[in-house]
Amino acid sequence: MLKVEELFISPDATILDSMKKLDETGQRILFIAPEGKLQAVLTDGDLRKFLLRGGTLEDAVSHAANYHPKSLPVAERGRARSLMKEYGIDAVPILDRSGAITDIVFAHGLDIDNRKQAPIPVVMMAGGLGTRLYPYTKILPKPLIPVGEHPIAELIIDRFRDFGCRRVIMIVNYKKNMIKSYFGDLETDYTVEFADEEQFMGTGGGLCLLKGKMDSTFFFTNCDTLLDVDFGDVYAYHKRQGNLITMVCAFKHYTVPYGVVELGHDGGIAAMREKPELNFLTNTGVYVVEPRVVEEMHDGEKIGFPDVIERYRAAGEKVGVYPINESCWMDMGQMEELEKCAASWRSRHKTCRPAHPLCRGNPAGYLRGRAAMHPSVIADALPPSLAGKALRTAAPLESLPLQGRWMRRKAQTEGYGAFLGLYPRGLAGAYRRVALPYCLLAVV
Repeated sequence: MLKVEELFISPDATILDSMKKLDETGQRILFIAPEGKLQAVLTDGDLRKFLLRGGTLEDAVSHAANYHPKSLPVAERGRARSLMKEYGIDAVPILDRSGAITDIVFAHGLDIDNRKQAPIPVVMMAGGLGTRLYPYTKILPKPLIPVGEHPIAELIIDRFRDFGCRRVIMIVNYKKNMIKSYFGDLETDYTVEFADEEQFMGTGGGLCLLKGKMDSTFFFTNCDTLLDVDFGDVYAYHKRQGNLITMVCAFKHYTVPYGVVELGHDGGIAAMREKPELNFLTNTGVYVVEPRVVEEMHDGEKIGFPDVIERYRAAGEKVGVYPINESCWMDMGQMEELEKCAASWRSRHKTCRPAHPLCRGNPAGYLRGRAAMHPSVIADALPPSLAGKALRTAAPLESLPLQGRWMRRKAQTEGYGAFLGLYPRGLAGAYRRVALPYCLLAVV
């Protein structure tokens, strides 16, 4: 249980100190309260505005804090809900007669939704090989990597959906039939369209496939980046600034685990720093983009989207940054971060959507049924050596039981660890539920 005092911060603390404290507490608000008496509040939004005005991480939080916060006396605690709705705030401190904070009422505890809406399309780059997640992606395409009961791409789309996005376009290439099959069977209140890359065109080149299809501002996102941010506010900021492209960037704090030596001109030591701390902004891979960018893409050009941004910056176009806290960004594209991020996301977000058919009942039977309609799905799902055999027989429905018996024999002689041992313990079960072909075939 979080104690009120854990959300207090000194007015002399630095902006960097406040960001670390927000990370530690998992909240988005801190209080300047000497001797417990409320003076000011500091939210992640206050930090963002201060930094965009030119503030630095070394400045005191007193320069960024709001010294006219909303609060309620203990006797009027029941008004907290209406107050948060009226002013669009996420927390209200409750004060005693001396002005000391006795409690804090949070909007998420009252099911209050103060988020701004952004009913614009979402374009997802979902065609890469996912080499950073090998060997996961030897079996599944990166968008279908599971986080709990649902693939990462579905969780990303769910986040955008919460802010009013109802049209999703996925640029697909690697194992695209698996992706199409999965999303084709989902029961959702948003639509998913697909643009097929015939060759790998980089994180930006695939946008040329959408020419003539985008007539409004849109979100552009990687398929492995989960952001816990207010996308409505991101969109409003983009429009307010008049940007052609807005890049969502996360503040990163990194401590080098070694002593760093700077070499002098004469071969001597110019300086030494023991475990220096670095602070920088990093690109999260999420953007807000104007449709003009799509129309100006070169057909067939292989290019990363950061290079597209550089091209516009060099031409004098307005490209902006929307900074967020490090704790709001989960990069699922790195092997060492995958399991940690999965656990963090599950603890923050609960989904009530029914699991995909592959996650319940008889997954192997479901897969055979899909093969009857789309044999290429099975070709995508099987490991290369088995896929070739299935295609050569030209009878996926008949070959699957044979493969299943072969996999069972292999499991009996070598143990299921031969398959599941490739994956972290916490994800093995998730793969079995979502679509891991090795597991599916083993139960045919």
